[in-house]
Amino acid sequence: MRRTILCRKLTITILIVVSISLLIFACATRMKKTEEPTVENNEKLLQQMIEGGKLYDKWWIEVSGVEEPKTDHPLWSLQTTNKRTGSDTWRCNECHGWDFLGRDGAYGSGSHKTNFPGAYNVKHMSIKDIEAILLGSTNPNHNFSYVLDYDSIYKLALFLKEGLVNMRLYISYEDKRPFRSNPEHGKKQFEKECVKCHGAKGNQLNFGADSKPEYIGTIANDDPLEFVHKVRFGQPGTIMPALRIKLKLSEEEKKMPSGIQTGYTMDDVMDILEYARTLPQK
Repeated sequence: MRRTILCRKLTITILIVVSISLLIFACATRMKKTEEPTVENNEKLLQQMIEGGKLYDKWWIEVSGVEEPKTDHPLWSLQTTNKRTGSDTWRCNECHGWDFLGRDGAYGSGSHKTNFPGAYNVKHMSIKDIEAILLGSTNPNHNFSYVLDYDSIYKLALFLKEGLVNMRLYISYEDKRPFRSNPEHGKKQFEKECVKCHGAKGNQLNFGADSKPEYIGTIANDDPLEFVHKVRFGQPGTIMPALRIKLKLSEEEKKMPSGIQTGYTMDDVMDILEYARTLPQK
């Protein structure tokens, strides 16, 4: 009788242990399956981050139905060194720089100087906290919900969380050249991806005025940090329809492709930058 009771207790104990083990395993498996996806393993998030990178630039061109700002940004009056006005004052890069370092980076001096802080350190924050900053939590005059919908604010926050790179590791701020590069490899990449729109000499598209043209070679030499950003994330908006017809571009090709989506590493981008520096500037 006693042995029977012991056997029953042992059986019950074993069943309890097995049940708990199965429960723990099930919970662990479920948690693993519901882990928050990252841009490395989720194509949708990657695309949203890339779109956020374009919003860091002229967001009113990238977002359909949004009007270009005509007046200065509410925070612009806090500085007196940068003389730009209107929509330029609403571009994230104008305050925080193409290197995301603001007053501690390339825009710490020169005509772009504003003395505003950089945005690089927000990459260590949660997306929710970054969104809060974009919605004016730190300063009500930094509330972009008046001009952007929540979807766009999320994409911009995702870009600031996942897309920033320490540009001081790649480019010399003194001579504006990459520390390491292979221009021959850059030429091959350029001829493979860039020639159709920009031409063999990089001067088929003029980003400036006829009196003061601005080509790929111009940007690569004058502002390599902007060049890198455009190669990585693409150009906001679409190419004008007439130009698209002239260049015989398909619907897929109407936007400048993102180097990130193309699969470029930062080394690839540095190679393209160094080659682009050899192209005509005017």
